[in-house]
Amino acid sequence: MARLWHDCDGGILTTELLLVTSVLVGTMGVGLSSFREAVTGEFSDVANAVSELSQSYRYPSVDGLGAHTAGSDYWDYRDGNHTAANHCIIVGQ
Repeated sequence: MARLWHDCDGGILTTELLLVTSVLVGTMGVGLSSFREAVTGEFSDVANAVSELSQSYRYPSVDGLGAHTAGSDYWDYRDGNHTAANHCIIVGQ
């Protein structure tokens, strides 16, 4: 029993392994949290860029050779502007 009590061959390695594992798990948590914040920020930037795209168009009416086409336009208002609805207007009739 005294020989087992004085045997320290595996004790140091176990302590070192426990310390290294604790540090690795802690830094992994911080790293993954930072990664999550970076990805969320990039998705937010992409969403803001897409919401700023304008899909408005306008073309005038055309007359000629006995034919007539009415022009049309569409105004795409910014997202969040609920006072003006998106609509299509036929012009030149």
